[in-house]
Amino acid sequence: MTSIKTGIMGYPQKPGHILFYNSPKTLLFSVVFPTFRLLSHLINLPPPIYRHPSYYPKSSWHFVDFGALGIYKWNGTAWSQLSSTNPENMVTSGSTIYVDFGALGIYKWNGAAWSQLSSTNPENIVASNSTLYVDFGASYGLYKWDGASWTQLSSTKPENMVTTGSTLYVDFGTFGIYKWNGSSWTQLTGSNPVLMVVLN
Repeated sequence: MTSIKTGIMGYPQKPGHILFYNSPKTLLFSVVFPTFRLLSHLINLPPPIYRHPSYYPKSSWHFVDFGALGIYKWNGTAWSQLSSTNPENMVTSGSTIYVDFGALGIYKWNGAAWSQLSSTNPENIVASNSTLYVDFGASYGLYKWDGASWTQLSSTKPENMVTTGSTLYVDFGTFGIYKWNGSSWTQLTGSNPVLMVVLN
C-alpha cells in the first residue's frame, strides 16, 4: 500500500471516506471510517493532521475486513479484533455476522463468541432477517440456515443471490430468475440475467 487519498481525480469524497491505492492509478478499495486517527493506529500509518466527525451512532457496530490483519469491530468508540484470519466474505443480519473463512468453513459471530456452522467452503453467502442462504457450489447447491439446522432449497448452483426483507432472489443462469418467499419458489423470468441488485 503506497498511498491513501481522500478524493478521486480532484473530486472530494465524504468526510471519513478513505481510498486505498497501491499505485497512483490503481484503487484497491475504499472504506468509510468515523475517524482517520483510529485507522492509523491499526495499520501503523502516521497520524493525520485532522479528524472528521463520526458518521455513525456510537451504539452501532461496524465490521471491517483488513485483509491479513483480520476482522475488526468498531463499536462507535473503539476498535477490537474479532479474528486474525482473513475472511473471503462477510454478511450481517441484525447483530449477527456470518463469515466465510474459505477452507475453514462458515462461522457465526453472535456478539460474544464464534461458532462454526459448516466446515464446507461456500461460494457465496447472503443473509435475510435471521436466515443465511449459502451457495455451496455445483456439488451441493443452495442451502438455508435457519439458526438451528441446514435445509437444501435447490440442487442447482446459483450464479447470483440477493435478498430484500424476507425474500431471496436467485439467478439460476439459463434457468432464469426465481424468488424464494420462505416456503416456495416462483419463477420470475426464464431469461438469464447478467446482474441483479435490489433497493431496500
